[in-house]
Amino acid sequence: GAGETDHAVFAGLPGYFSLADIDLPPKLLNLFVLMHCALYIGQASGPNWMGSMVGYPSLVCDGVWYSGTFRPTDLILYKPYYEGDTGRRLSVVEVFRDHTDLVFGYNYAWKRIEIGHNSSDEILEGVKETLAVLEGRFVLSDDDRRLCERYAKLLPPRAIIAAQGNRPPLYVLRQHEKELLDEA
Repeated sequence: GAGETDHAVFAGLPGYFSLADIDLPPKLLNLFVLMHCALYIGQASGPNWMGSMVGYPSLVCDGVWYSGTFRPTDLILYKPYYEGDTGRRLSVVEVFRDHTDLVFGYNYAWKRIEIGHNSSDEILEGVKETLAVLEGRFVLSDDDRRLCERYAKLLPPRAIIAAQGNRPPLYVLRQHEKELLDEA
């Protein structure tokens, strides 16, 4: 973890190494790390765009709902949204289907939506898929393709993410399989 990383979010992951104690300006440290790695796993911020732009795979954690990366094969693990009154987590399908305003960054307070962070377990599941892709072990089944297609149809056409083609990790889509397939 380098630069402006919120190290607390990643601290529970096995093998996570914080570079917070290195005495360099965060932006310079980001640049060095990004130019010397094979894979980006980190939060949605300026650095995630750099890795994608130069062509290596990315898993963006704590992703914002309206934006992705330059590589359609990169994965976005969205920040969880919760109903403030009940604490219930909104599903990916619900957000894109019923709360387009939230996708574009509006009305959180009015709707009493609380924004969380991805858990270390969620990040670890996303890492597993990202590594499988990087190592050539990843294969999409016909059912998985169908889930990806249904997810893509949910995206608001004006959202940048619709043009970029990114998606959440398959484990997220599989959690919402019934909801996605009912959208047909």
